[in-house]
Amino acid sequence: MRKNTLMNTDLLLERSEELLSSRAAERIGEHFEYQSCTSDGIEIFRARIKSREGEKALGKPKGRYVTLTFEPFGKYSPPKTEFSSALCREIGGLCRANGFDARSTLVIGIGNRAVSADSFGPLVADGVLSTRAIKQISDKAFRSLGRKCVSAFSPGVRAATGISAQEAAYAAVKATGCTLVIALDALTSSDPARLLATVQLTDAGLVPGSASGANTGKLTEKTLGVPVIALGVPTTVTPVTLARLTGGRLKDAAALSEKLTVAPRDLDESLPVLSSAIAGALNDLFSDAGGYLS
Repeated sequence: MRKNTLMNTDLLLERSEELLSSRAAERIGEHFEYQSCTSDGIEIFRARIKSREGEKALGKPKGRYVTLTFEPFGKYSPPKTEFSSALCREIGGLCRANGFDARSTLVIGIGNRAVSADSFGPLVADGVLSTRAIKQISDKAFRSLGRKCVSAFSPGVRAATGISAQEAAYAAVKATGCTLVIALDALTSSDPARLLATVQLTDAGLVPGSASGANTGKLTEKTLGVPVIALGVPTTVTPVTLARLTGGRLKDAAALSEKLTVAPRDLDESLPVLSSAIAGALNDLFSDAGGYLS
């Protein structure tokens, strides 16, 4: 059962919780470090997978991971400024820890905007203020903005375009000459309480569709040629998760998980609110006034 649980989450936090509660915890100590704290009502989990042994144990690539857990934003409960500040600080922290150069950033919204549970990436990318065109037209006008050079786009899905996320991202990196990529994607969780109430950041890059086994190529520094920070929000759980939580039949649920995912009932109302909040935070991040990327 542990294997099924771990395979049906994209969140390192959930994978580490299960691993650290098992007897394997004694063996993972030197390969995995983590700390937790709470700031302005937001739970922050910072972790680092340090070796191949850690990768094998946790099922995630080496790198730094940050998870923010917060009260869900409803249709009538817009996010507080503390959320934006915390998200900007953590992204800035990842950049400083790795020496990433964010003077020119490409924001990529991965996912299918026609499918609610997969539309997170495109929704956020739509709200990001792109400034690269202004820089191309007038460098003086660009400097007056007091903002980083930013490009943003959503490549769509391979089934519709015939182009994989990795191929589209690689072409965009070459075209823009960016120094950093922020890749946005919807994730899968093993805990319904974390849906639309969690943001995961990592400098290890992104494998779209990894939890479902339908990935379309990695978006990493190795494949794109520039550093990649992945930013994801869980929008679905699988029937295996629900069966585990309710004492149902795991065998039947595992079969269903090959065909189905389960999303929150209010997804169409709540996801745009959260996506807008994250887009706003990224716009704050790219403003020189905030000092997050200094």
